[in-house]
Amino acid sequence: MFALLKDGAAIATSLDPVVWDESHGGWVVGGETVLDPGREMRPLAPVSPPEFKLLFTATERVAIAARRRVDPLLEERFGVLDDPRLTHVVLFLPEVVDGVNSLTSAFTPEGGTKIPAILNADRATDVLNGLRPGTTAAAKAAAKAAAKAA
Repeated sequence: MFALLKDGAAIATSLDPVVWDESHGGWVVGGETVLDPGREMRPLAPVSPPEFKLLFTATERVAIAARRRVDPLLEERFGVLDDPRLTHVVLFLPEVVDGVNSLTSAFTPEGGTKIPAILNADRATDVLNGLRPGTTAAAKAAAKAAAKAA
């Protein structure tokens, strides 16, 4: 399933790829043209499970793996990625959105110590928009601030 995004939200979906139609000045989604004269919208295609995992930094992937061992709900949400039958991840499906957004909250396992959130809201939005780490303005600003502090 493909989507057309505006401000990070899917505004139209289709089983067919979303393509730009220069003659009409819009995106073709499911046979219909969605006008976008300023080209503010962008298409979002499904990603493979490895591509989805690479939307997270190595540090985030390690933290997710550690938390999956103690958080049954996170294990349920992310365990499906290990199923060899899974061929793609649709980033705007509610189950995917809920799973990624759950990483923005701390978690306390039963009888255990509180585990801090893995992502902040901006990183979760980047992941759900299919943006690789370091490719957004927020990530570049954070890297610049870290370099300046060093």
